[in-house]
Amino acid sequence: MALLEVRNLTVTLKTRRGKARAVRDLNFKIDRGATIGIVGESGCGKSMAGLAMMGLLPDGAIATGEVLLDGVNLLNEPESSLRHIRGKRMAMVFQEPMTSLNPVHTVGRQVSEALRIHKKIGARAAVSEATAMLRRVELRDPQRQINSYPHQLSGGERQRVMIAIALACGPDILIADEPTTALDVTIQRQILDLIAGLVEEFDMGLLLISHDLAIIAQRVQRLLVMYGGACVEEGETRAVFAGVAHPYTLGLMAAMPRFDGTLDRLPTILGTVPAIEDLPPGCPFAGRCELTIGACHEITPDWSEIGPDHTARCLRLDAVREREAAS
Repeated sequence: MALLEVRNLTVTLKTRRGKARAVRDLNFKIDRGATIGIVGESGCGKSMAGLAMMGLLPDGAIATGEVLLDGVNLLNEPESSLRHIRGKRMAMVFQEPMTSLNPVHTVGRQVSEALRIHKKIGARAAVSEATAMLRRVELRDPQRQINSYPHQLSGGERQRVMIAIALACGPDILIADEPTTALDVTIQRQILDLIAGLVEEFDMGLLLISHDLAIIAQRVQRLLVMYGGACVEEGETRAVFAGVAHPYTLGLMAAMPRFDGTLDRLPTILGTVPAIEDLPPGCPFAGRCELTIGACHEITPDWSEIGPDHTARCLRLDAVREREAAS
C-alpha cells in the first residue's frame, strides 16, 4: 500500500456563472522516499490539488474522490481529525511566505507552535527545538533570528522559516507549492537543495508543485503535467522528457529558454488559458492546440501508453509523432 494515494480527486468551485471543476479526476501515489512533481501553467489546478489534500480548500469548494493516507480517506475526516494530521503527518510549504507567515508573531513562536500542539511539550523545550530546526534549514544566526518578525527577513530566509515550520514535527508527506517563487536563481537552488536533503534525511514522500519544467526535470522521479484541471501526461521523469507526447507538454518544452544562441524568440502556445467555467467538454487543450480536430472538442481522451511507465491523454498522438519525426 502506498503511503499516500490520490484517486479521482475532483475539486469543484462556486463561480459567478455556476459550479466549475478546478481539478478533474486526478490520480497518483506517493511512497516513502518518493518524489512526485506536478507541472503546469498558473490556473491549471496544481495548487488547488495540494490544498485539497491538506483539507485547506477555500470556502464553498467541494472535494470528491479519495485522498488515502495509510488507507484512510482524508476527504471524509472531520476538521478535528485533520488538525492532528496537518503538521504531524502531512505538511505544506506555501507559495508565498510573506503572506503565509503571521506578521505579528515572531519566527520562534510560529515554528514552535506546531511542536507544542503535536508533541505536547512546554514553551522552553519548543523554543529549543525550534532553534535547532532553524539551524537545520540553514537560517543564519538562528538564536537571534528566532526573535525576528517575518518582515525583518529576506525572501530566502522567510522560505527557510516556512520549511522549518513544515518539517518541525517530521511529517511523512511534504507538499512544496512553488517553493522558490520570487527568489533569485542562486537562492532557488539553495532552497531546492535544502528540501531535497531534508526529504532524504527524514525519508519523506515529496510532492513538488511548479510551473518550471527545468526544476521538475532535475528534482523529481515522476511527474504529472496538468492543464485545465486535468492530468494530460504522466510517467517516470526521464521517460517523459525522452519522448514527450502531449501537444501541451511539447508547448511547455518549446517555451523553455535556451542558452546555445540558436533561438532568438521563444515560441508561444496559441490563445490564452480559458477560465475553468469555459473549458471545452472534450480535451481541455482543444482550441489552443495546433492539431485540434472536431472530435477534440467532444471526446475526453483515454490514457494511451507511450512507453514503459509513460502515458498521455490525446486523440492526436499519431499526428504528434509524425510532426516530431519530420522536424
